[in-house]
Amino acid sequence: MKKLLSLLLIVVLSLNVLPKTGFAAPSETDLQEFLLEIELTKEELVEYLVQYELTLDDFENVSDLEAFLGAVLTEENLQELLLEYDLTLVQAEALLIEYGDLEEGQTVFDVFHFYDDLDWLLYVYSDPSFEPITDENLEELLLSYNLTYDELVSYLELQGGYLIEDFWGINELYDFLGPLLTEEGLEELLVMYDITLEELEALLVEYGEIEEGQSVLDAYKFYNELDWTIYNYLEFENYTPINEENLQELLDRYALTYDELVALFEENGDSVDYYTYIEELDAMTDYYLYATDFDEMLSEIGLTEDELMNLFDHLMTLDVEDPAFEAKLLELSDRLDAIESFETVDEISAEELAEIASVFTELLQLFQLDVQYYLVNGDEKTPLNLQALMAMTELVGSDLLIEIYNHEGFLADLFITGEKFNSNLIEDVSDDLKEVEKVVEAAPKPVVKKDEKSAQKPVVKTVKGGKLPNTASDYPVKTLAGLVIVAFGFFLFRRWKKNYAA
Repeated sequence: MKKLLSLLLIVVLSLNVLPKTGFAAPSETDLQEFLLEIELTKEELVEYLVQYELTLDDFENVSDLEAFLGAVLTEENLQELLLEYDLTLVQAEALLIEYGDLEEGQTVFDVFHFYDDLDWLLYVYSDPSFEPITDENLEELLLSYNLTYDELVSYLELQGGYLIEDFWGINELYDFLGPLLTEEGLEELLVMYDITLEELEALLVEYGEIEEGQSVLDAYKFYNELDWTIYNYLEFENYTPINEENLQELLDRYALTYDELVALFEENGDSVDYYTYIEELDAMTDYYLYATDFDEMLSEIGLTEDELMNLFDHLMTLDVEDPAFEAKLLELSDRLDAIESFETVDEISAEELAEIASVFTELLQLFQLDVQYYLVNGDEKTPLNLQALMAMTELVGSDLLIEIYNHEGFLADLFITGEKFNSNLIEDVSDDLKEVEKVVEAAPKPVVKKDEKSAQKPVVKTVKGGKLPNTASDYPVKTLAGLVIVAFGFFLFRRWKKNYAA
């Protein structure tokens, strides 16, 4: 599961939390030592990375590479996996043979070199809802949508170059396609986007999606496709086409030449030519230049992979597709946006500070979470309330512990040492919320112009180890803001996955 979580974090935790670094391949000496440890040749490792569309140049150092690959599969951790999924080795191998990952007579060690790869497949295959794509259920799907096989293949190709075999199971393919577009569904979308049918038709004609006089229902078979098309083009109405002037401004801001910008995108398997709008190009330039080392970040705040999985599992239970959920989340973002940027808490009013606390409290309620705060000094754990935390300037001989719960119990905790308790976490909360959205929305999209397709603790007034002068730092506020951004990023990830991730 670690690779899945690592990829998820790239989207969800697009925060400027730690010092940022660029990409550079691991040194040859370090790489050779690492290859001896994992018992692979360089050629075998390069071939392995190809399946993830990665190269050695995508990793800054061996530590990054090791974090991505995870542990080598051994007899010991294989037994851990079998216990986790309540399988015998014979049952696990039978599952892998059934789904084509092993051949008769092969062992798991013949095919799997890394623990995470086997972990992911057993996770998928052990899910009671998992059903692989077969000739029979694919035929049922085609009948339900009144499609031929060739029509499905062509449609998937147009939606982003997908193949049927790119989907893990038949349910994932159903989820990707979504419901058929009906008169009722079309009306629902018009209301959702506050647009008339005439305005929608004019928009689609403008972008070459339909011809004059063509019906929307004739042009679109699936609700999801039209949903994303409308969202996409309405967003682009506010975007600025790339021109010489704004491109030069971007190059100046990042201290790059045009050739360096082109090379940066090519190093990341992308191309400047794919972008029409400067906002998208800007977002991805920032992302490629300053990709955060997420494993280091998680390690620094004490968030383990199991805890991350707990949080992810909890968030997956939320109905984020509910329009009321999205409306509330965007309302909270707007309320933060209304507060002027500040460097220290004494720069904002008591009313604004109370508003920040209120937004955070409402966010936790929306995400059905409870957060408790403690100062830790050795074995002593002193509870804090939110107001006391927000007013603190530094920790003296103490560390900060943040525990996260849902209604079923403990999910995760974050541990921030006194040395890390400073004011360099996040410069502007609302800007970061929007930056997360920019990065997510700048990912490849399947819809483009036709002509471009080629339990609250008591109030603590003073706390042992905590110092509360008037010129308080904004680090606690920004720490809480980080959780807001994580939540908002998760929401955007779910929206991204729903619309165009297979």
